Amino acid sequence: PSGGGPQGAGTVFRVTINPPRPLVSGSQLSIAQATGVFGGATTIVATLTSLGLPLAGRTVTFTLNGQPKGTTTTDASGFAVFLNATLAGINAGTHPGAIAASFAGDGSYAPSSATGDLVVFKRFPFISWGYPAPIVHGTRLDATQLNAFADLPGAFIYSPPAGTILPVGAQQIISLTFTPADTTNYMIVFDRRPIDVTSATETHATLQKVHDFGGTDGATPYTTVIQARDGFFYGTTAYGGANGYGTVYRTDGSGSVITLHAFTADDGAYPYARLTQADDGFLYGTTAFGGPYGNGTVFRLDESGNFTLLHAFSGADGAYPYAGVIQGRDGL
Repeated sequence: PSGGGPQGAGTVFRVTINPPRPLVSGSQLSIAQATGVFGGATTIVATLTSLGLPLAGRTVTFTLNGQPKGTTTTDASGFAVFLNATLAGINAGTHPGAIAASFAGDGSYAPSSATGDLVVFKRFPFISWGYPAPIVHGTRLDATQLNAFADLPGAFIYSPPAGTILPVGAQQIISLTFTPADTTNYMIVFDRRPIDVTSATETHATLQKVHDFGGTDGATPYTTVIQARDGFFYGTTAYGGANGYGTVYRTDGSGSVITLHAFTADDGAYPYARLTQADDGFLYGTTAFGGPYGNGTVFRLDESGNFTLLHAFSGADGAYPYAGVIQGRDGL
């Protein structure tokens, strides 16, 4: 200066310049709504910017329902993504402000924070229900077809219900409704299955021929066989045999036939009726003709073929017995 100072002749002075104070910019943190399914996990996404520009390489801290979850670092776009934040213990529904993110700030950017909503969806129960096999008309629906099960407690309702007889037709529909015991966190499930219902068909026995009568061993058996206590089958032929007047025979299941007696006309002829085995073990029967009077007979034989003529009808006491005999309650 050209003047001043104690003498008015001027002074010499020194100026110290301090370094500039760093400028701190503001930051803005935003957080997207997070979603997940009950019992599962969610992803939390926050965005850190300053004056609309992304801030990369900054640490963001996350909390869920007030509980710390961890930290992540923002990428080049300013996104901080926290994966697999568990939703255990959080019921289904909308939870306002349940997620939060914060940036602590640094030498260049001021701190910032944000909160967001968490939406937890109900979970679908796992239902296992196989496709039912075709059924015959007249079969009532039961646990064979209505056999779904779930991975959690609840109630099944089937339509049509158990006990229903479906009409004949392909691709009949059976549906179910499963209502979980916990409807707060689990969905009600509807499902359906097709089932074919076929016409009932008459069941026919399969016949197997076991013997052909050749005449000499008998011919024209008019009646059925009986199974005796020894396990063999016994029967009569109305004609044929050694004398042509019919026979009594024994056979096994393979068709092997043994003639036990061939009628001679004198001891009877043409046995049309079925044999009866009585309590005494003998086989009893009748012939419609023959015998001493020609009017028919009653006979007995054992399982070995030993034959006894018991009665010959005379006409006065009867004739031509086409029916067999039975054993009465009195044993006769």
